[in-house]
Amino acid sequence: MPPRPVVVVGDDLDVVGMLRERIRQAGYRPIWARDVREALEAITHERPAGVIIDVDEPRVQGLELLAKLDRSPALARIPRLVL
Repeated sequence: MPPRPVVVVGDDLDVVGMLRERIRQAGYRPIWARDVREALEAITHERPAGVIIDVDEPRVQGLELLAKLDRSPALARIPRLVL
């Protein structure tokens, strides 16, 4: 069975790189999204095991993404980790 995806949302390459490596080590497949649009596309298409969102990045607009996930019954159940 292929590893389940985890979406990492952020634009700090150092943080994203570290998270992607840790996700791989944990047996998941990391997917990187740089902003809300990319994140929603990946989350909707991949139905990930979880989402890690760096809300402190201006391009990411993490609080907006959290609100959009909350408004969707299908996406609201996906576990999230907020940085």
